[in-house]
Amino acid sequence: MLSDSGNKPSTGSISRGAVSKASITGVFEFITLYLPNFPATLTDGESLNETTITDHLCKFFQRNCVEFPFYFHHENIEQPGSGQSPTTDMATLSYEEKLVIGSRTYNKYDAFFSMEAKRLPTPGGKSREKEYVIGATHENGAMERYKKGIHGKNLDQAGIIGYLQDKDSSFWFPKVNSWIQDLIISDPGLWKTDDVLISGSSTSPNLFLAQSTNHRDIAGLPNDTIILYHFWIALN
Repeated sequence: MLSDSGNKPSTGSISRGAVSKASITGVFEFITLYLPNFPATLTDGESLNETTITDHLCKFFQRNCVEFPFYFHHENIEQPGSGQSPTTDMATLSYEEKLVIGSRTYNKYDAFFSMEAKRLPTPGGKSREKEYVIGATHENGAMERYKKGIHGKNLDQAGIIGYLQDKDSSFWFPKVNSWIQDLIISDPGLWKTDDVLISGSSTSPNLFLAQSTNHRDIAGLPNDTIILYHFWIALN
């Protein structure tokens, strides 16, 4: 699934100091390895709000990544120079002073990968049901924020974690894609065919993986795209 999989390392071979393409590959492998174990750590997962679940998940990841060349940070600031900066639910940073991935350089305070998290279904009924994709009245849809450069403006790849709290991926996969298909018709300037999720695979029965290549609407960057990896974990 990874676009940088040409030299894909195995999870066991990753060590502190790994750079370049192996960095995002390593994060992807780490998430797919450890995320399936997360639901067992929640004592009452369905009663927890989205922010609390994500806070617990970030701490869970951090406890398990001590031997890896990166760490996780909750509520990461997107624009350090602004007191009103939007924050990404979770970001991944390198222990290195400088990390080069492709044509981009990240310093020790820059996230080289980030993730938004959304519950499926979204609490709040019909008015908020599509927030995995797009917000009803505000720009708070997970995919929407990446597409508009509110999150991950300096990233080529990012992720969205879906907390499945009712039904399973066989229900939500076509449902989410139907929302995207509607947007391709109603807002063709922003939403494109490539925004549709492509189903992947998983080695765990409670984890579903998908991928999308998303057109981004960022001033001065025509035809810009970001690859989104979708990690859906069953919490029901």
